[in-house]
Amino acid sequence: DGKSHPITHIGNAHIPLSSSSLSLSNVVLALNIKKNIISISKLIDDTSSSVEFTPSSVYVKDLQMKKMFAR
Repeated sequence: DGKSHPITHIGNAHIPLSSSSLSLSNVVLALNIKKNIISISKLIDDTSSSVEFTPSSVYVKDLQMKKMFAR
């Protein structure tokens, strides 16, 4: 919307997945933003993963375990 939204909190977030959870650090909270926004670059760096987009899905793969952990 072109407006600035003040950040009110910074912390950690745990996103539940079907078989585990995804932990993200230094997550910012801006109360006026109603949607969750994830930086793909930060996700890849923090979790040592790769992200693949298809027309109907998003896949997140752990590069160390060579295993998909989110779809």
